[in-house]
Amino acid sequence: MNIPNNFSRLDYNSLNAFAAAARTLNFTSAARQAAMTQSGVSQHIARLERQLCAKLFTRASKKTRLTRAGEILLEFCEAQKESLDELFENIFSENNLLCGSVRYGMPYSCLLSPHFPKLLDGNKGLEAINLKVNLCPNDIVLAKLISRQIDFGFVTKKENNPAVHFDLFCKEEYLLVGGDRARINPMNQSALLERKFVDYPGMSILFDIWAGHHFGRKALSFRSFQIGSFINSLHGAITMLKHNMGITIIPRHCVMEFLKDGSLIEFNGPNKRPLLNDVHIVTLAGITPPARVRAVIDVFNGMKH
Repeated sequence: MNIPNNFSRLDYNSLNAFAAAARTLNFTSAARQAAMTQSGVSQHIARLERQLCAKLFTRASKKTRLTRAGEILLEFCEAQKESLDELFENIFSENNLLCGSVRYGMPYSCLLSPHFPKLLDGNKGLEAINLKVNLCPNDIVLAKLISRQIDFGFVTKKENNPAVHFDLFCKEEYLLVGGDRARINPMNQSALLERKFVDYPGMSILFDIWAGHHFGRKALSFRSFQIGSFINSLHGAITMLKHNMGITIIPRHCVMEFLKDGSLIEFNGPNKRPLLNDVHIVTLAGITPPARVRAVIDVFNGMKH
């Protein structure tokens, strides 16, 4: 088999399908990300394995993992993508036009903040930039940033990591809320232990921040409390709260309209001061992002408050 000849015939669609599967390790998610069917993803990967004479994935105990050959090919795909974005950026920079993809990650609650819609409101100079948004908890945002799967991100918790630069973006307020039949009296940890929580991705981090604010060093971690329901979307969690299926910790901006109309109620903790937590923009330390990435970050920095 003429491997170099086979390698020269690798096509973009096959590499795109493989990269999506390699990042997610889930062919269903990869199909959505690559905008093709699951069988299409499988066919493209099978074709690549024939061309490269190597297995790209292993499957054991219902878990999918990359082989060493798969890891090398993913590195190649990421390098090719960065080179392509740089090529377009250099070509169009003559006309002061920014283009290419900008990938960033953020917790689910940030999608409901006013900042994201403002970015989409026709900012001049960004029309040719393709935004690729990853909704994921803090730890996944940082992991994706360090592995260069995203260009920058937002996190609601600052960590001591020399590889990451944290830039304060804004503050958001966290509340304990529930439906109109979920009143808690008195407000203490013993009473909370008897209640069921609606859990959603990233909520446990917000809970621990909230508990530390109200109960100090004696605060119990979220693992101590009952999870009545889990749902993988913030919208779904809010719907559950409105139907009295539990209580949860959530940023105020996500539930403002429901607090106003009375369908959700805020429960005040022992600490009467509002809990304002820092939200940071994260980038790789010591590395200057490409111009298209800096332009998007600059738009967000223009909204700082």
